[in-house]
Formats: sequence, structure tokens, C-alpha cells
Amino acid sequence: PADEIGMVVYGSEGRVVLAPTSGVESEAIMEAIGALEPDSSGVGSEPSPAHVEDGLGLAYAMGSSRAREGRTARVILLSDGVDNIGGKRASLILRQVQARAEEDITLATVGFGEDGIGNALMERMARDGNGSWHHVDTLSEARRVLAENLAGSRQAIALNASVQVDFNPETVRNHRLLGYGNRAAAGSRFHDDEAASGEIRAGHSATWLYEMELHPDPEGVVATVCLSYEDPETGELRRMSKAFYHDQLRGEFRLAPATFQLTAVVAGFAEILGGGYRAGDASLSAVSSEARHVTQLLPDDGDLAEFLRMVDRAASLNKYGSIPVGGRIVR
Repeated sequence: PADEIGMVVYGSEGRVVLAPTSGVESEAIMEAIGALEPDSSGVGSEPSPAHVEDGLGLAYAMGSSRAREGRTARVILLSDGVDNIGGKRASLILRQVQARAEEDITLATVGFGEDGIGNALMERMARDGNGSWHHVDTLSEARRVLAENLAGSRQAIALNASVQVDFNPETVRNHRLLGYGNRAAAGSRFHDDEAASGEIRAGHSATWLYEMELHPDPEGVVATVCLSYEDPETGELRRMSKAFYHDQLRGEFRLAPATFQLTAVVAGFAEILGGGYRAGDASLSAVSSEARHVTQLLPDDGDLAEFLRMVDRAASLNKYGSIPVGGRIVR
């Protein structure tokens, strides 16, 4: 009842279709949604970058007025892609997003479509807006993102959360982070309280997967994980750390927790498709085999079943030379 929702659309121009309205006025909200229809600019052409700015500007104006009242303000952008925006215009939009993030108005973005066009910029907008980015390409994913995941966007449990893993060079010879390359920060930036970072919202989680090469007969601390975040209620900056030791490492992959095995298998699949550093050591058949093993451990995981179908589909396409991986066909 204390929440309000407003809606803005942009097509030939940005316009408000619902002024901030109390959550108890569900009929008025649903009526505004039901009245939405495609704009003429969406037929045979793409919206101008200026129209994206119009829409965001109107939405941010709504949020700004609420933020000044001491309320929590969020902007959620839903789009089928903003790929037609040039570099100069994109930088202007990102500056707008960054400025509003400094006013504590966060931006979450949701991209729609099977081809993922425009996702790179939308991901960057969410990152600069201290929010979350999602992609929807199926009805089940829409349900998960819009009905489940975004529900957590209403309550932030940690602001400007930063995680850093410090590896002990006496036990770890080499290490690398799989993915998240656009989220990495120099060690000095981790302790910079003014550095922009993301948010962790209620019901959300994030996973970082590292590959390590240990020295022979390692002993002692392998790595120390440091977490820094701002309490959203008090504004107090909090830091904590935890060390992990060599005897906590599992000797065999299949002795690891099932959820970890799944994470590693998904990362292996991504490495193969992306021609990653270790892609030459993996194969789609190995990924499929491990995924099926994890299915036995997590029989009720719907995401896992969908992932297995993706792997099988990729293997089928690759059989006919349809998937060039890192400049070659990986079998």
C-alpha cells in the first residue's frame, strides 16, 4: 500500500501513461497496462536514441521527486534492444544514468528477444545505474525475471557491495576469474568508498568462479574473501573477511556440492562457445555428460533441464559444423 508505480513509454516520443499511483489502485494500474499498444515508430523502423533519452528522463523525473521525499526510487527499463544508439549518444545516456545513481535512483534493465540485440548497452546501463540486468527470451524466463527476480528490486539489503578475493601467492601459482571481466576492479579501487558498484537485493545471489593452479604440496591459506557494503538504513560502511585453507579444497570434482558442479559445468559450456582460454581442454560431449550427472543430483531443477537442452542443441549444431568455436569447430 505504501508503494507507488508510474509508467512511461517511448516510441515516436516519450510520454507518461501512468503518473505515480498507489499500489492499492490495482485496477487503475492494470487499466493503464491494458491500454498500451505499439507505437507507429515501431513498424518498420526503430525508435530514435533521443526517444530513449526522453523515456528515461521522464521516468527519472518521477523517481527524483519521490527520492526527495525520502522514499526509495527505482527505474526499470524494458526494451527489445537499444542497438541503434551510437557511441556518442550512448555515452550521454550513460552519464545520465550515472548521475541519477548518485542520487540513489537505481536502474534495472530487462531485454527481450531471442537474438539479444542491444544487450551490451543495456547491461552497461544497469551496471552504471547500480541495478540489475536481465534477458528474457522465453515465457518461463519472463515469469522468473518479472514475477520472481524483480520482486527483490523493491528492497535493497546492501548498497555498493564489493567483493574481492586475495589469493596467497605462497600456495596459489596462478588464478583467473571466469567471466565478469567487465566487473573487475583494481585492488586499490576495492577500498575506495566512493567507487561505484552494484547492489545485492533481497532474494538475489551472485556466484564468482575462479580457476586456480596451486603450488606442489600447498599448505595454509589459499585465499581471503573480502566483502564491503553500505548499510541501506544507517549508511554505515561495513567490511568483513574470511580466509579459506588448502584442506578445505575437495580432492575430486564430483565430491563438490552439486550446485558447484552445475556452476562449473555451465562455465565450461560458456568457455567452449566463447573460445575461452581453456576451451581446448573441454568438449561439448564432456559438458553434456557432466550435466546429466548433475541432473541426477538436482532432479527438480528446471533451469538445469533447460541448460541440458541447450547443450544437446549446441552439440547437434556443432556436429554439422554450425558452431565455430574460437575459430575452429570443437567436438
